[in-house]
Amino acid sequence: MSIASSILFAIYLAILVFIGLRQAKKVNSMESYWMVNRNLSWWRIAFCLAASWFGLSSFTGQAGWLYGEGMGALFYLAIPNFAAIALVGLVFTKRIRRIPAISQPEFLEMRYSAAVRPWLALIILIAFAGYSAMEFIALKYVFEVFMGWPGWIGALVIVLITLLYVNMGGMNTVVLTEIIQYGLLFIVGAIVSIVAIVKGTAIINAGASIWPAGTSIFAIPTLNNGVSWYNVFGFGLGMTVLLILAYWPAWSTEQSPWQRMWMAKDTKNAYKGALAGAGLNAIVYIFTILMAIGAWVILGPPSAQAADFNIELIVYELMKSVLPLWIIPIIIVGFMAAAMSNISNFTTSSASNLAKDIYQRYLRPNASQKEMVWVSRGCIAVALALGVLAGLVMPSILDAVFTAASLATCGYFVPIVGALYWRRGNNTGAIAAFILGSASYLILALGQMFGDWELFTDPVLIGIAVSLLAYIIGSLITAPPTKAQLVGFFEKDAQSFIEDWQSAGVKNTASSQSLAYVDKNLESTLQGERNLIVCKLTVENAAFETSEIWRKYIDMLLKNQSWLYMSGYDVLYKITLCDMLGNVRLARGESQNDIVLYCEPLHQDLAAAKKSLAIAIDDIRALDFKLVLAN
Repeated sequence: MSIASSILFAIYLAILVFIGLRQAKKVNSMESYWMVNRNLSWWRIAFCLAASWFGLSSFTGQAGWLYGEGMGALFYLAIPNFAAIALVGLVFTKRIRRIPAISQPEFLEMRYSAAVRPWLALIILIAFAGYSAMEFIALKYVFEVFMGWPGWIGALVIVLITLLYVNMGGMNTVVLTEIIQYGLLFIVGAIVSIVAIVKGTAIINAGASIWPAGTSIFAIPTLNNGVSWYNVFGFGLGMTVLLILAYWPAWSTEQSPWQRMWMAKDTKNAYKGALAGAGLNAIVYIFTILMAIGAWVILGPPSAQAADFNIELIVYELMKSVLPLWIIPIIIVGFMAAAMSNISNFTTSSASNLAKDIYQRYLRPNASQKEMVWVSRGCIAVALALGVLAGLVMPSILDAVFTAASLATCGYFVPIVGALYWRRGNNTGAIAAFILGSASYLILALGQMFGDWELFTDPVLIGIAVSLLAYIIGSLITAPPTKAQLVGFFEKDAQSFIEDWQSAGVKNTASSQSLAYVDKNLESTLQGERNLIVCKLTVENAAFETSEIWRKYIDMLLKNQSWLYMSGYDVLYKITLCDMLGNVRLARGESQNDIVLYCEPLHQDLAAAKKSLAIAIDDIRALDFKLVLAN
């Protein structure tokens, strides 16, 4: 079995490496490495969301918890999982797609200030290491049960393989492989669950079980506490609410699905992709219910197991009982694929924060696109290493997922939602929520784990309450956000900003020379409901040799009140529309005296966008680079 599994996995690995090499040729910028050029159709988004949010740990862990604790265990992962994906599509998609961001820390800097960016990046890095730990633990089980390897060695091998193919093509590779990996997991789930139900029924009919012959396999008796196994609210209202609060807030504002929404070619595809992804996710969770039911008959009820039996291994024990030996290597490869899917998702999400929100934002703001691609690959390795470390420390899948989700809920849910819906929320409130919410949860949770602290309620409830109070109080006792901090999030403020610079007499007409330049040099790419239009420009006598010179140049341009600094000096915005994606953005080009102007207008705004590009070129040409150096 071990040899057959190794051969099949080597073939599968070769396919992944081939895909990675092919996709690496498409990578030439941060936008292509992390965002797939924002051109995903709805069905690709659906498979990405389903695969990245349902991995090996979800598959095996959820089945084991259902087996041991009944349908109430659906609130451990399943219900908050697909409900969160649906919530992203129904509630957040339209608003967040107005913001031209690659990561959530960049998104929040636009709303608050640069000071919030590292805090969110750090919380996401820690939380996603916990999510990666889930898959690491699940992989350890696979290698221990089926391969005869020390679990941690086998899991480490898979992590290194994931590093190999993800590093090649970035998110391009992840998107393609997630479609394959969801298909494999779906097939595995269907095979194991259907065979378990069929064999369990045969055992009952043969009179070889605790059920009378002819009884339906779905007639599971009550649990030891007298609650029906099928009672979804069997944990009680209090525990059910606790689980919802621990998971749903974090997962509905998690960076990974938001990035998928930003990758979509248009809002309609993002919306449809989220709802379809929730549906695909729910379908696979049905398989875990069927496997748990089959296990009650084939392996006996939980009370029949040894006191030290690990219910997270129930799927593996079920497979050994119901599947022919020849098919198990194929199933194992499917398991490995599922684990790699989740690991690649969590790793790329947190690594994008390290690359863009820490390295580029604070350490190397003048880094070239080529340099950033290589830095991104290094950050993926760092994020994977943290996931491995967390996997070695966490005792179980459930411990890993609950701790990671609770930290995220207490750390970033409140300031992220506040950024979108509360205009009075400000930088002080956001930082207070980040620090006090996450710190209070960690201190109390660790105190319970290692200090036997007795609390009047769960740490996650205290943490989210502290985060909410810190955000509200911190925002109300300090100065309100500036109009520039609200421009990208509220149309009223964007319109007011535009009216301010227009009333100040800022030039709003384009020269015939610049209009002709745009017509001649414009590059346009259709992206669903939008066009990506790019125009490269050489700045006469300029030489952006250092980040200091570039910053001086930006500061000079900001004297024109229609330009706005929002998330670092690497990108500048000319605000002429309430639609942020439609506004012209300025970034450094490939050579020392080149810049790039680009925007993503809706089709009906294309003519206005070309005019805005021409006006932006006039603004740039009006600057004397000698004055920049003199200042």
